[in-house]
Amino acid sequence: MYTGNSCPKCKRAKEMLKNCPVEVDIEELNVDEVPMHRQVLTKVYESNTLPTFIIGGNVYRGFDDNIGKIMEVLGL
Repeated sequence: MYTGNSCPKCKRAKEMLKNCPVEVDIEELNVDEVPMHRQVLTKVYESNTLPTFIIGGNVYRGFDDNIGKIMEVLGL
């Protein structure tokens, strides 16, 4: 999951995933703390949106519009 320090939706996404009834293994890639993460996000995944989720090779940009699909893909 690509995140940023000042991203309120990133914070909500992390809290929601942390509080799932089953353990969800999420790797957080912070674009503010590691500039290379931002480069990969924009060049490889063609996204400037935070949070961006990469699940099973699929890219989900944003949280509010994709939460249902993300939960479904994660089996939640």
